[in-house]
Amino acid sequence: MLESGFPCTTANLVPHRPPMLLVDELLEYQEDHGSVGASVRPGNPFLVDHDRLHPAGLIELMAQAAAAHHGYRCGLEGRQDGWGYLVGVKNFVANRVLRVGDTVRIVARRRQALMEFDFVEGTVFADREQVARGDLTLLSGHGAAPVAFGMGREARECDGSYDRAVRLSESVWPPEHWLAALVAGVASRPLVAAPELMVVKGHFPAAPLLPAAYITGIASFAAARVAGSKTYDGVSVIRAKFVLPLTPSEPFRLICRPGSSGVKAATSVMVMHRDRTVAAITFGLGRDDC
Repeated sequence: MLESGFPCTTANLVPHRPPMLLVDELLEYQEDHGSVGASVRPGNPFLVDHDRLHPAGLIELMAQAAAAHHGYRCGLEGRQDGWGYLVGVKNFVANRVLRVGDTVRIVARRRQALMEFDFVEGTVFADREQVARGDLTLLSGHGAAPVAFGMGREARECDGSYDRAVRLSESVWPPEHWLAALVAGVASRPLVAAPELMVVKGHFPAAPLLPAAYITGIASFAAARVAGSKTYDGVSVIRAKFVLPLTPSEPFRLICRPGSSGVKAATSVMVMHRDRTVAAITFGLGRDDC
């Protein structure tokens, strides 16, 4: 049941639960857009060095703001079973770093709806300063949400990739042991997200999935290392397409292809589960950072 008046809490509007519930209140609802409030708190799964929010966390804030807008619309229509997946990102740029204690307002503007797809412009503000913006594509609907392709058990039994995988299970993000492995030149080893990983807890609790924003973050670490960047703060997402959902315990690999595009150094990362493409992401890295 919808709360009367604004602001209203987001807990009944989105499927996320702590620690992955990152948005606090729906501040405003209009048919084509919504405004959501959030604070960067200790324990946020996207924190780097315990106090800085990785740019991928801003993408997740935008996606959850869009989910809150969608959830409120479902409530107005008398349907409480709405769901949505982030399936694409374009033209994402972060203008500055957020830290623990910062309070933001996220505006999710629905630019177009085509069948089950919503095309949303997301903007994050701190006071009146624009912190980040990006264009999101979300697959949304009602009833039972689509399930991932469920290859975890088969992969474990058939090709041993689960046993060889580097486990992403640290409470501190990014996982330093995996970055050390990347530097050591063994990035070809598969990765696997443990069920206790913070970004998994509370992300579709009934059927946990690895968030697309987290996949973007992991891929950005690889892209920055391949490009020789010393920081992740300047990472932008030129385009990203999330083809298949990924569940915990399903091993995946990263394939990086550095290149150049205009004034940015562009690095493309393919995320693969066995022979299937999970995501294709192209990052922009400012030359000053490379």
